[in-house]
Amino acid sequence: MNTIRKTLLLGSCLFLFSFLQAQSLALEAEGTIFYTIFENGDRIPDFSYCGYMASETPLPFVKAVIKVPALQGDATLRIQAAIDRVSSLPVNDQGFRGAVLLEKRVHEVGGTLFIRASGIVLRGEGSYEEGTLLKATGTDRSPLIRILGENDCQLEEAIPVKNEYIPVNTTVLPLSQGHGLQPGDRIFITRPSTPEWLAAIGADRIGAYVDYPLTHWEPGDFDLRWDRTVREVTDTSVTLDAPLTCSLDPHYGGGYINRYTWLGRISRVAVENLFALSTYDKNYPKDEEHRWMAITVEHAEEGWIRRVTAKNFVSSAVALWENTRAFTIEECKSLEPVGEIGAHRRYAFHTTGQQHLFQRCYAEYGWHDFSVGFSAAGPNAFV
Repeated sequence: MNTIRKTLLLGSCLFLFSFLQAQSLALEAEGTIFYTIFENGDRIPDFSYCGYMASETPLPFVKAVIKVPALQGDATLRIQAAIDRVSSLPVNDQGFRGAVLLEKRVHEVGGTLFIRASGIVLRGEGSYEEGTLLKATGTDRSPLIRILGENDCQLEEAIPVKNEYIPVNTTVLPLSQGHGLQPGDRIFITRPSTPEWLAAIGADRIGAYVDYPLTHWEPGDFDLRWDRTVREVTDTSVTLDAPLTCSLDPHYGGGYINRYTWLGRISRVAVENLFALSTYDKNYPKDEEHRWMAITVEHAEEGWIRRVTAKNFVSSAVALWENTRAFTIEECKSLEPVGEIGAHRRYAFHTTGQQHLFQRCYAEYGWHDFSVGFSAAGPNAFV
């Protein structure tokens, strides 16, 4: 295990230590972490699988193939044309097409910049105001940068997990013979939110006395869905590339597997080394008619965002949505958000995805500075 993963694992375990008490884990004199395995097989989940390439390799430096100068006027189309040009290039042996380098000084951006293809890095020449400054103008609430793959995932027929208790942190799922899965298959493992589960946690009574919107939970509303790769198979089991963060209990519906293909999902994409600034009406200190988020990621995996500073946005410096996996968010800052406090505002670094690593990031004046969505399957780590 490399140093990044050791640090991540230790940090995550020390965080969980305060909740699960000393009998759940111990740090031995030589630095080895000892986990207690409970009678039902549960143990503290291993968070060391988070981040780009599971944090097993350093974040790469991708050579720039296009440089965009800082000129007067709206630069949206000029920068987008450079991104689109790199999108048309072939990928190299490492899976990258190249980087778009944005020159120092101010680039006014009145629209949204899209990265829609794998293997592209958008890079500036400094994450401070005198470096590469992307000035997000106008009264549009849209993100400044969207990393956006296609939502064309195709699921195959469900394969039920064997009707027995599957403990927290397992990487081996027992199945019936003839499951048909092979090493390298991409799969979803679903823990359904059944009526039995809702009743056990009392969620079937939410909204029973006051009929507010979004307060009544229905079966299926809070399913957990882990995104994994099959590493090994036997006639009656599969081994996963990363553990599950919750148990699969037959009393609450157990779980099932779907093999999938996802041609439009993109990977090896990144944003780095720039300063993003949202303009706003300074006559209204909580103005919300301007940019809400600096960078959002959808339908993408295995990427990173590093050394990005976001200032004056309503909500997030970085938001990684549900269908995202294995991003590293590193040495980023969320400064002086402008907007109301509450609802989905001032969520500086937020994810509803899984296996994401946020490390050495900074946020100020937030509502939820470092946050995970209610059905994020995990693991996700903040270090």
